[in-house]
Amino acid sequence: MQTIALIFSILVSGFFGILSIFYASRDEKTKKERESQKKELSRRLYESTILKDIAQISAYSLNIELVAGAIVASIQNLFKLTTASYAIATEIQITINTRASQGIGPQYLENISKIIRDSLCGIDETKKTIPIKVFPAQYNIENTISLPFDAVPLSYFNIPLIVNNRLRGLITISSHIPNIYQEEDMSMMYKIVNTAARSIGRLEEVIETEKGKTDSLIASLSSGAMLFMLEKNGLSISTINEAARIFLNLPAGYLETYMVLDRFGKTESILLHLQKVLTEKKTIVLNDIILSEKHFKLYISPVFYYDTKNVIGVSITMQDITMEKDLEALRENFTNMVVHQLRTPLTAIKGASNLLLNKNLNDKDYEKMLDVIKNSSEEGLNDIGSLLDAAKIDAGKFVLYKEMFDINSLVHQRAQEFLVLAGQKGITLNTNTQVGIPEFSFDPLRIGQVLSNLFSNSLKATPVGGTITIKTILNGGNLEVLVSDTGNGIPKDKIGLLFSKFGQIGNTANKDSTGLGLFISKGIVVEHGGKIWIESPVLSSQGEGEGKGTTVHFTLPIVKEKKEEEREALEIPQTFVN
Repeated sequence: MQTIALIFSILVSGFFGILSIFYASRDEKTKKERESQKKELSRRLYESTILKDIAQISAYSLNIELVAGAIVASIQNLFKLTTASYAIATEIQITINTRASQGIGPQYLENISKIIRDSLCGIDETKKTIPIKVFPAQYNIENTISLPFDAVPLSYFNIPLIVNNRLRGLITISSHIPNIYQEEDMSMMYKIVNTAARSIGRLEEVIETEKGKTDSLIASLSSGAMLFMLEKNGLSISTINEAARIFLNLPAGYLETYMVLDRFGKTESILLHLQKVLTEKKTIVLNDIILSEKHFKLYISPVFYYDTKNVIGVSITMQDITMEKDLEALRENFTNMVVHQLRTPLTAIKGASNLLLNKNLNDKDYEKMLDVIKNSSEEGLNDIGSLLDAAKIDAGKFVLYKEMFDINSLVHQRAQEFLVLAGQKGITLNTNTQVGIPEFSFDPLRIGQVLSNLFSNSLKATPVGGTITIKTILNGGNLEVLVSDTGNGIPKDKIGLLFSKFGQIGNTANKDSTGLGLFISKGIVVEHGGKIWIESPVLSSQGEGEGKGTTVHFTLPIVKEKKEEEREALEIPQTFVN
């Protein structure tokens, strides 16, 4: 009986022992599963966190260094490591940054640098000739344990940063403990880095496409335009169009930021204005900035990220206002000239009238005073007529009275009127009209006015012994008239001003003229459906060098339909002299 009890006791003890072992084993397995789940959860949490950080960085910058730095800065929260390093490879330099969780000596850092270089060169042999810059290791403040001075990395793995099929860098994880990293650790890091690289690659493609569109738009602008982006080290030139390069006399190709800003010289301290725009987030307008003898208006504006208030850069727009400044000066001169021009005949009329009122003049002097009044009145009316014509052209109310007429007879008639004056100045006046030009519909009074203006201008510009030639030729469905002289010519940059309302050029200007002749002539020709332009070869804007004369061309369409309208019985006399 005792034997049976003993056996039963042994069996019960064995059963409970086996049961204890079973539960212990199951608890160990559960513990391992929980640790594995915890580790997997930590990895997924890290993966989610780092991808979120990368997405935030990519939202305002595609700087691969910032992305790599974010990965390295956070990775030590997941892995047991000694160092986490990232290398950034460009065409001119490879930089290596290292974060250490423990104190390392120079030998350890040197080994890491060699591992990184060998890995980069193994992927891309062109990196062998690129110099390397290794920055001192950065340490976590909470870790103060240092490794032996001669410690070296015994475990490591590398992850290349490849964006759009270009090797941009490398991330290296190392430890002084051998065989510490598992396949799943490396797989997770590859996944994170490759996801980040793909994200950056897609964004780069989108940005390059949009940048191409923006660059094309900016390049087509006649105003100078440039864009500076806000980077880690300050403002960096991102885009500049051809107009800005010309205005600032910058060479083609790559530009450093300082090269662009230096061209503004001491423009009220351009750097201070840029800083003010970044700080106040408001546009600044600089009026009448003089660069290389030209006048500019500068608009310095903040560039915001989408619809936020985050400033990501500064744009500068350069508007060339040299022409406006020249016209403003001409307008002032014109106002003074008109006052003088109208006062002169009025003063003569007043003086002659006072003498007539004295009744002490003989018949000869009496007639002379009447001639003064008549001529001065006509002169004043001509000036007023020019002003009225100019006003009608500006208002779009200029009216033509066309009729069938022979252009060659009109040319000879107006040339004959200037023949005596040309002879007095020792100038030869030639006409060379093409035979067979048919009559066509145009306003002979207005076209005669154009011819008189051109003859008058040529007589003023041509020196003694010179020649003026007028030609008429058929050119397709148009008549072309050319008035050429052998004067000194006109600077190319001044030709455009001649057709403006106030356009006179220094040495060809007449103090007894309103300066509206060519402006009115252009209005008349354009109203006929023709064109007018000037050719004047000259070497410099100062008029230096050998002048080759000036030729004014204008065309009229050959319209054979007769369009005759009754003229007004009374017209204000039109100006014939510029």
